Amino acid sequence: MSGHGHSHSHGHSCADEAHNHGHGHNDEHGNNAHDNSAVEGEEWSLFLSIKTSHLTCLNATSSSRISSIFKPRDKCLDTSQGFITSDVDPQLILTIPFTSPVNIRSICVVGNSRATSPASLKLFTNRNDIDFDNVESLRSEQTIELAENLDGRVEHPTQYTKFQSVSELIMFFDSNFGGDVTEIIYIGLKGTTTKHKREAVVANYELKPVPKANSVSETSSSYIA
Repeated sequence: MSGHGHSHSHGHSCADEAHNHGHGHNDEHGNNAHDNSAVEGEEWSLFLSIKTSHLTCLNATSSSRISSIFKPRDKCLDTSQGFITSDVDPQLILTIPFTSPVNIRSICVVGNSRATSPASLKLFTNRNDIDFDNVESLRSEQTIELAENLDGRVEHPTQYTKFQSVSELIMFFDSNFGGDVTEIIYIGLKGTTTKHKREAVVANYELKPVPKANSVSETSSSYIA
């Protein structure tokens, strides 16, 4: 129970990859963290599918820049555009809406310092009713004990079957490593989008006249995903 003014109750680091190639304002356990030895930049491109103008983070300070933590993998340690800081205590509820449903395979969370890095994360999907009044009583899709990940090396795999066709991802950070506040400078989401651009291919077929019938022109449409 925390107080928010209401009852609620050996992989590549970011630098390696770069070298190699609020107050609610807008702007089951998976502990198998591991260093990712084959990070591909495009695999972390789900930040391009986020509706940044609809991001919300409850208990973030008014100076927090929510959208700034979603960026290219090779910029994960860059804080020049800002980061998220919690306000009255270490807890944060971050809601991430997507422009189209996504499949999320793993998550990378980078804190700003050892004490203020988030230590525990509960994940929910496709809900719009979560706040500090109910979040601790709800069953999450997955709970992750986070590593102190100050260089962006560690990624945490999701229970993949639970994170398919995700339109909205809710992250509840309920503790850190001892600091008065929580600071997050980067969140990376690895996976794929389910959006398929379909183009109608129209083929016109002119059929030869059939005895005792008029000439027929038939148009058929097929779709290529």
